[in-house]
Amino acid sequence: MTQVVKRRDFLLALAGGFASVEILNSAAGFQRHLLSANGDLLEKNRHVLLVVFLRGGFDGLSLVCPSSGDDRKHYEALRPSLALPLTGDDAILKLDEQFGINSSAKSLHEIYKQKRLAFVHGCGLPVPSRSHFAAQTLMELGVTRSGADNRGWLTRFMQKHPCKAAVIGPLRPTSLQGTESTLAYTRLRGLGLDGSPAAQNQLRSSLRELYASHGSGGQYGLGALNMLDELEDLSFVSGPKAKAELPTGEIAQKFALASQLLQRDQKLQIMTIDIGGWDTHRQQGSTGDGYFAKQLTQLSKALAEFYHSGLASTTAWVTTVVMSEFGRRVRENGNRGTDHGHGNTMMVLGPRVQGGAVYGRWPGLAHGALFERSDLAVTTDVRSVLLRCLQTISPSVSLQDVFVEIDKNLNPEMKLFI
Repeated sequence: MTQVVKRRDFLLALAGGFASVEILNSAAGFQRHLLSANGDLLEKNRHVLLVVFLRGGFDGLSLVCPSSGDDRKHYEALRPSLALPLTGDDAILKLDEQFGINSSAKSLHEIYKQKRLAFVHGCGLPVPSRSHFAAQTLMELGVTRSGADNRGWLTRFMQKHPCKAAVIGPLRPTSLQGTESTLAYTRLRGLGLDGSPAAQNQLRSSLRELYASHGSGGQYGLGALNMLDELEDLSFVSGPKAKAELPTGEIAQKFALASQLLQRDQKLQIMTIDIGGWDTHRQQGSTGDGYFAKQLTQLSKALAEFYHSGLASTTAWVTTVVMSEFGRRVRENGNRGTDHGHGNTMMVLGPRVQGGAVYGRWPGLAHGALFERSDLAVTTDVRSVLLRCLQTISPSVSLQDVFVEIDKNLNPEMKLFI
């Protein structure tokens, strides 16, 4: 059912380019094999990149941690209450001989075992910043100093390699700063024009004439009408039977919306999702029914569902990259939490990912190896990982196109993709 567009909502759409849509809930099944009889990857006609930003400083050491050797001893000594255990109900799940993953991320562990999920340790920008705002801004601009370039890194890519993008959430992230026509999908309720199809068409025609008569002053109105046309073209509402129960929880619903956009908009190639709530200064609770563990469980399940939804798509190869502005201190604080740190863990998953491995040069947790004697050091520039992800969409994209100032010493060779 369509809704009457209220003046306030319509003006918001005109000013910010935001729209809300109704999504359909559908099970993501394995409807097509990924490999041919010869073991070759099947051809699909587009590549899609989902960029997930974990706002607040995600604790990578509570996702992937050392499981043996001296680093394990340092890890347990520095995190007496937060260290992920080696035994018991919450024991870490093995990744390799050196690392294990939080048991709350078992959904991701299954994809890792299928060699379609990779971790990159020691990721970050080669500049220290423990301010959320400053670190997020620099990372999403893809620069190391303020004023170097005020366009987001995704915007720079799209200007060199034009493609369509969508935002899952209320605000366009800084990574897309400088774009004008990106839609932001925020709610699971439809925004449209009321009345019969004939009445809607008449209203559209009248509005277009009105805005066209105002020259440049009517461009935003025409843009908003074009957005409404585009949303209806996606055919999100196809009758009462299409309205199935949606997943509960903000994280699951964001990924459900991304899945529906993936399946229904055949032009879409870039999506972004922001997930907050990772600033765990107090009572972090990395295992069991702790706060971080519960958040990680929801994130893990949502990522896995989206991954399977991508497999079900007959038209798209889908890659997801997960990042945060910085990691957390190695040593836990007096409130059984962790403070703002430096180096962190990134995740890359998808059917073309050369997974089942932990990439990057592990810096170690010995006192002398820590950045400023307190944080995991950055040994891989986050932009080198992002560049490889962009190359799944456009293989010709170069550092000069998007990240002109990257430090080649922090740009290791990684065969992340098949």
